[in-house]
This record gives sequence, C-alpha cells and structure tokens, in this order.
Amino acid sequence: MAHIGCVCGNDVRGNSVETIHRFVSDDLMNEYAESEAFFRLPYLPGEKAEIWLCNECGRAIFFDDGGLCVTRYMRPAEPAEFSQCDGAAKAGVFYNDKVFFDAVDEYLSDESEAGREPDYEFFYKEYAEDRPLLSPSVMRAKVFGNPNRKFPCWTRALLSISFLAVFDNTDGISEAPSRLWLLSKEDMAALRHSDTSTE
Repeated sequence: MAHIGCVCGNDVRGNSVETIHRFVSDDLMNEYAESEAFFRLPYLPGEKAEIWLCNECGRAIFFDDGGLCVTRYMRPAEPAEFSQCDGAAKAGVFYNDKVFFDAVDEYLSDESEAGREPDYEFFYKEYAEDRPLLSPSVMRAKVFGNPNRKFPCWTRALLSISFLAVFDNTDGISEAPSRLWLLSKEDMAALRHSDTSTE
C-alpha cells in the first residue's frame, strides 16, 4: 500500500502539516552519534519509523522502513491503557517532520549567520566538506538539550511492536503518556489481505 490513505477512507496526503512524524530511538542516535546526520539516520527495524497521523480517525500509519509500503496500523487508545502495555520498547524522540525541521533549520541558520554556530550540513556527509554534520550529538546539545530555546513539535516517546506512547514532558519518560496508540489486529488483517490481493 502506497502513501495514499488511511483504512478509514481518508486521503492523508491532503491533511495538514501535522500529518507526518518520525520516531528515532536513543539507541540509534547513540550508534550514529558523530558519524551520520540526524535527519538522514538509517531506518533500522524498531529504531526509526515514519508515522502518518490520520486527522479523521486518529490512526497512526507506520512506514517502518521509510519506504512506500504501510507496515503497521495503530489506533488511538486512552492513555490509561498504557499500564497494560508490555513487551520491549525503545525510548526516543517523536517529532513532526515539517514543523520541527523548519524550526531547527531557522534557528541554526540564524545562529550561523550571527557567527555563534558553524554552518552545519543537515543531510549528506559526502557534501559536508569542511562543515560539521548536524549529527545526533549536535542535535542533543543544540536542540533537544538547549536550555535557552524550546523547539516546537517534538517530545519523548516509547515505541514497540504493539504500541506508541508519546509524552508531553520532553525531559523524560513517565508513567502517564499524553497520547497512546495500540496495534490494531483488525487493521493488520486488512493490510495483509490487501497485500495478498495485489500480488
């Protein structure tokens, strides 16, 4: 299934800028702390995902490999159900693909022009030349851990095979997420059916 729509019938491509998000695990950031650009980290299983949020039914639509095929559907659940979630989960950051990126770009561009920060290479290390990469370690220092600047549309999160829990507090994971999605067996069955019917 391509980036065409939600199982509820909504064409998510026509939604607002709040549609597309990413999850990146702490472990993935640690592994590539200096060697890769944050916004180009590889899609490793369970470590990074592209997530489209349907503004009609609230489903989270996962592209776990960053590709064209939907891999999972999760439905919104009451945050109180988080206490029932089990299984290994990865801690990381959950951010809006456009709004968060634009805020980081604007801030670091302004800081570079003022001579307070270097001109970072945001994506491709092969084009960096003498410029430093906007690596996960730089992001942690200049964005996620910046005591003087709050960036919009990112927060801490937990991701597992069966749930996504997002927390309001960017300082850490608590026992009370602000938003929760649970894997939908019904939607996964429909996804498997659509995959086999197109073969």
